[in-house]
Amino acid sequence: WIPGVYCNLPQFECFYYYPRFGNYLLNANYAMLPFGELNRRKDWLFNAVGEDGYLFLRPSTGFKIFTGKVVSLLTWEKDIDLVGFYDVADEALVVAATPVELKREWRTVVVGDRIVAASQYKNGNDMTRIQGAPEEILSYGQEVLNNVKYRPDPAWTLDICETGSGELKIIEVGSFSCCGLYACDPEPIIHAVNEVALLDWNEIKNED
Repeated sequence: WIPGVYCNLPQFECFYYYPRFGNYLLNANYAMLPFGELNRRKDWLFNAVGEDGYLFLRPSTGFKIFTGKVVSLLTWEKDIDLVGFYDVADEALVVAATPVELKREWRTVVVGDRIVAASQYKNGNDMTRIQGAPEEILSYGQEVLNNVKYRPDPAWTLDICETGSGELKIIEVGSFSCCGLYACDPEPIIHAVNEVALLDWNEIKNED
């Protein structure tokens, strides 16, 4: 099946795309290290990127081998045991970052060089999904696309958030073929992805 799946997993690793997004990232203040080193480097991590005795941890891999979460210095052993419950390998790369308060979160679908659809999927603790996004969110996303040379696939997702201080930041990127679309309008996605899939098909057919 050509073009098949849009899921270039190596380029959805944090260690791959973090250097490309830089200060646009929500987790711009971060360190990466193997899971098996977390306990030994605990004090260093809280001093380097922690805030008020808290850290945010997430896996580097796009497979999401555990759910990203905020951990506390006071409950460190319990928190790390909970993360390790997922049988995380000692060599698995982990992102440790300064925690940031979030207000609203949006998923945008990127095809080519533009955002073709969006959906709010979280507002604080409210998980109500709302189709579309305010113009400022779409403009911010387009600004990021215009300034960041990162295109993992012809179609992919870019998650944007509003922080507690009102800043807009990039939470993470994701594979189009593995993502949830929430309340995104499917029609423009279908048309846009159909166009790039047809281009892929014609390119591969011509090579044959």
